[in-house]
Amino acid sequence: MSSNTCNRLLQKYSDRYKDAVNHVFLKRVADSTADEAFEKWLIQDFHFVVAYLKFLSIVLSRVPSDASPETAEGLTKGFLSALGEISKEALFFRDQASSMNIKLGYTDDSLGETFRKYIDYLIKVANESSFPEVLITLWAVEKVYLDSWSYAAELVPLNRPNKYDRFIKHWANADFAKFVGWLETIANDATPEITPEIEDAFRTVVEFEVQCWDTALGTKDMASR
Repeated sequence: MSSNTCNRLLQKYSDRYKDAVNHVFLKRVADSTADEAFEKWLIQDFHFVVAYLKFLSIVLSRVPSDASPETAEGLTKGFLSALGEISKEALFFRDQASSMNIKLGYTDDSLGETFRKYIDYLIKVANESSFPEVLITLWAVEKVYLDSWSYAAELVPLNRPNKYDRFIKHWANADFAKFVGWLETIANDATPEITPEIEDAFRTVVEFEVQCWDTALGTKDMASR
């Protein structure tokens, strides 16, 4: 029987989680006023997407050797599918940036400090943390993303064109929600108890997500204002 670890984490850290998923950056996206902040975020998040391919590859390699054949097959298929989707995501970023005349500039110099630290953290988790911690981290990253863009979708004014509509629809949809639901299931299955390490993994992801939105706006912790 699955635990409810993920839900308990969301409840315990609900205030800070709300800061991440109801951030002012998302409000500006919803009313088409993100402008330079969106361009800055797109460039940084492209770095993140490319690095995320490495992160997921390591996660795939960490599928426990002592897992049942059924569990191992399910995890392997799920992570392989996720890798395919993230590869498409990188192409999506390139295509959309081109259509908006934004130069992604994938160089070491174009990667900001906040995103660099976030990427380094994820790679460290993938390589060094326990598999349950890895799964909680993976779920948290995707859960924040889904809820953030779903929030933006809810705020978009009716019958008014939105310049970021294609981004909002790309991430606030049933297919992505289904994937996040699967991640929640496997994370719960792997974490019958909430250890300090599990809590720290969740809190760290949420903090980084807030900082990433802040960075796009050139502010410090403007969440939910």
